[in-house]
Amino acid sequence: MPSVPPPSSNTVLVAEDDADLRGALVAVLRSAGWNAIGFGDGRGLLNRIHHDAGAESLPAAVVSDVDMPRVSGLDAAQQIRRLAPDLPILLLSGLAAAPDIASVAQQLGATIISKPCSAIALRRAVEQALLPGSAS
Repeated sequence: MPSVPPPSSNTVLVAEDDADLRGALVAVLRSAGWNAIGFGDGRGLLNRIHHDAGAESLPAAVVSDVDMPRVSGLDAAQQIRRLAPDLPILLLSGLAAAPDIASVAQQLGATIISKPCSAIALRRAVEQALLPGSAS
């Protein structure tokens, strides 16, 4: 599958409380040509989104763990959706099949990625989310 060229903003924000996993996610996205920036929780992610929205320079996409301290990925996604209705949001979860997570993700138009996921699966999910007319 050929790579989808990044949009004018090639930044992907990544929120994951596990530092090792966050580093791996950021590294995978950077190796694919994205400017990936990691955050240890949803609060840091939201601070950046608020800053970017104010500067009218939103990222290309957001990748967030669902289960994080302080602000969960689902709570962050709900707030992001209010600020940026069309921003692709990808949610990482070891419980992706759980009905409550799937239901909220569907309501938000977010894509769920099951953890653990391969580097190829992560890259494809981000690329797919950025295609015109995608659900996110």
